[in-house]
This record gives sequence, structure tokens and C-alpha cells, in this order.
Amino acid sequence: MSHPVETVLTPIYFSTSNLGKLAQARLVMCQYGFEVNKLLGHSSEYSEPYGMEREAFLSAGLQEVVERAGSSSIVFIEDTTVRIHALSNETMEFPGQETKEWFARTNHDALLTEIERNGGDRTATVRSDIALHVPGLDRFVFFFGSQTGAVADEPAQADGNVAYPWLGRRDFSSWFIPSGGTRPLAAMSYEESRRFDYREHCLRQVAARLQEYQAVGQSSPSLFKKRKTREPGQMSLVSDLYLDDLIVIVGKIGAGKTTIGRYLSMVHNLPHFEGSTLVKQVAVRMNIDGQHGFDLADRLFATCGLDVVEREVVWPAFERGGGPIVYTGARTLEGLLYLRKKAQETGLRCIVWHVDAPEMTRHIRVIERVRDGDNVAGHRFDADSARDTEYGAAKYADVIADCHIRNTRGVGELLDAAARAAVAREGEFIQPAATYQRRAIRKALTTGALDILAKKYPDLVSQPDSRNDYWRLSRRGSVLQELVAMTPLEAARRSRRRHVSN
Repeated sequence: MSHPVETVLTPIYFSTSNLGKLAQARLVMCQYGFEVNKLLGHSSEYSEPYGMEREAFLSAGLQEVVERAGSSSIVFIEDTTVRIHALSNETMEFPGQETKEWFARTNHDALLTEIERNGGDRTATVRSDIALHVPGLDRFVFFFGSQTGAVADEPAQADGNVAYPWLGRRDFSSWFIPSGGTRPLAAMSYEESRRFDYREHCLRQVAARLQEYQAVGQSSPSLFKKRKTREPGQMSLVSDLYLDDLIVIVGKIGAGKTTIGRYLSMVHNLPHFEGSTLVKQVAVRMNIDGQHGFDLADRLFATCGLDVVEREVVWPAFERGGGPIVYTGARTLEGLLYLRKKAQETGLRCIVWHVDAPEMTRHIRVIERVRDGDNVAGHRFDADSARDTEYGAAKYADVIADCHIRNTRGVGELLDAAARAAVAREGEFIQPAATYQRRAIRKALTTGALDILAKKYPDLVSQPDSRNDYWRLSRRGSVLQELVAMTPLEAARRSRRRHVSN
């Protein structure tokens, strides 16, 4: 669940050489409004004095990191350890603190043989331990997450996971089946893994504690800063993404919107806001009761307006943050129009991406999400997809989007397209050949030939006036007309001029 906050802490630094762990930390922490960067202030890893008690062990490593990086930054380290119960006892945990080195020199068959020699109990527990330094506190803060399970009969095929690089790795998670799971953790999808991921559980504890510090002002006031917009020409460690972009990703159910949003949060450190989650949060804020899903959304929109999510959460978060965010799953044209107008008023860019995929691909993805615990029912795919589309944003995304990404060749190609779009400049947005729908609707809306829309897009027009016998735009048609008329590239040029003038 996302947790939008009023302000954000100055960047949090993670001292790690494991880029998969870094990506996971960014994805988890950005949901709470925090930015995580890799600590680059030293060329060698910190020492790990094996044999010490857990907190002393972590303290020794973090103290070395703080001495190198300076004490004025929020910084943390993470250590993952494994306990093979058959090979451990009350005073000794195996392989424990030496998990990384042990795994590199052993193999799965040898481990099973050793377990059988020692009674055959395949139970294992994996722990994630984090030590956090917060300026102004006179002690380090510790967090612990664990997951019990068993050593698998066969290791998972560790082929790598393009979207979530801490999964699909050749480490102990490829040998470890969590209690309640049916396959090794490394072989799970992201949605399925979240129930069992010990490191995610630990990172969420860190984020929750930082939110507490933020709320009560227990830390130094200097830690509570907005993210800064990068000056023109300033280099980014990841890309040259404009830091004043509000990226809105729309599309039908299962097209890949959330996958791209998570990718941008990991690679570009962008706060990620997800539409369905925001609907629930805003409904609670507005005291709207109702069932989850479409019924709750319908009641919220009917009571508070079709742009309530964008008005109450998305735009305020964008303004407060002082930098880019990514918003996936916008449902209504009214919400998109609100964001476009606010961006135009302030000279910033609101860029709309349209992600599309064949119906069969989307259906398969929804079925997989159901298997992994998602709340979208696979057997209701057709009805749910139609109902979601009728809110308007997904239905007319092809007409109003600045960037179009076709998800047909797998997650790797999808994320490659997202990476290209993220660094696009004015005039470089990814545009497919104009579709019939886009040409017809744009022409009809700009020329007033509304009779063209009457048969195929009846929601855009109202019935002919009984006296004058001519078509009129419906409320939705008027909103879409405004969106079509707002040329995104003009907003981009205004943004570029603002940078130059400042």
C-alpha cells in the first residue's frame, strides 16, 4: 500500500554493493514517500566482524560506513542470514553471518546430504537485519524481519528477473520454499513474493519508523526537505530525466501500467502512486463507505467528483515533492484534465503514457495476478475490463497520450520502451502510426463534425436538440475536446524556457 506523506526526508543512503537489494529498497521505500540512493562515498565494502552478537555485528559495520560517509546523512546497511535448523544449535547458527561465503562454496545436493546426516529436518529460517543511522539520534536503530520455510527438493532455475532483480537470483532464495508457499522464493512473481519476503518486511519497518520521526519532529529539522529540481545540465547517476515531470500512465487492465510504474520508482527513484490504492485512501479520507473495487470508486466519484483522486492526492503530492512522480492507473478523463490544467498553469509538464497490450496477453496477466494473490478475479476479466474502460481514461488513452507503448514482446522489451520514454525530450515522444480512432476523434472534435462520433462513440455526444436537430458534445465529449486541444509539446516548451530563464 502506498502512504503519501506531507514532506519527504532528505535522501536516504543505502550502503550496499548488491544492486538487486538497492532496487528493492527503492521500490518499498518510495511507497512511503522516501528516496533511497546508493552510498557512493567509498570504494571498498565495510568490514563484517563475524562471530559478534547480532546488534554488535551490525553496529560495527554501520559505524565504519558513517565514519566514511559523514554523520549528517540518513544511512543504513542490511545483512541477510540463513539458519539451517538441522545444522544449527542453541549457541551456533549455521551458516549465519557467513551465509554469502557459504553459499558460494556449497551446492544444493551437498546441503541435502548434510541435512540427512543430521536428522533430515529441512527447516530453514532466513533473516533480514537492518541497522539505521539517523542524524540527531545518539544510537543506531535496528530492524529485523524473518521467514521460516524449508530447503526445496530441487533448486529453482535462476534465470534472473528483469523487472524485479532481487528475484530470480542464484542465492539461497532459489533453494528456499517459504512456509505457506509452493515454490522457491526466487521463482515467485513479485506479487506472490511479497507475502514471504523477509527483506521487504524489514524495509517496511524502516519506512514506518522514519514516518514516525517525520511526524513528531524527533530528528533534526534539516532532514525534512523537499526533493530538489535538478538544474539544467546537471548529471544524473541514472539518466537525464527531467525532474519536473508528472508522468501519468493509463491503459486497460493487465496492460503493464503498474510494472512500468514500479520500474520507474526503482530506476529513477520516483515516488509511485497507484490509482486503485489511491481510490481506497481517498474514500477513507472522505468517509465514503462501500465495497472495494468499482462500487467504491463509483460512490466516491459520484459524491466528490470525477477528479477527486487527482485533486486531493496526486497534484498536491507533485507540488509538495518538488520533483517528479509517476501515477499509474488514472481512471477518468476529468482527472487527467485536472492534472493537465494544473501543470499548464504552473509551467510544468504532465506527460501521459498509454500502455497497451493484446487482449489475450492482458487476460493471461490478470490470471497470473489472481494466482499470486491479486484481488482482480480472472473469471471476471471481460466484465471488469469493460467496466474499468468505461471510466474514460483507458478508453480514450490512444487519443490523448503523448507516449504510446505497445506491450507485446515480454517484460524486458516493455521496460526498455519505458526507459526510452523516460528520457524523451520534446518532439521525441514514442508515437505509433496514427490509428483510425485517434484520427477520427481528433478530426471530429476539432472540426465540429459530431455526427461522425454519434454512432461509434455515443458517450461523447448528446442526442440532437429536438428544435434545432444538431448534435452536441456530452460532458465527457467536452472534457475530451479540451484534452485534445491542450498540446503537450507546448507545455514542454514552456518548461524548457522556464529552466533556461532561471
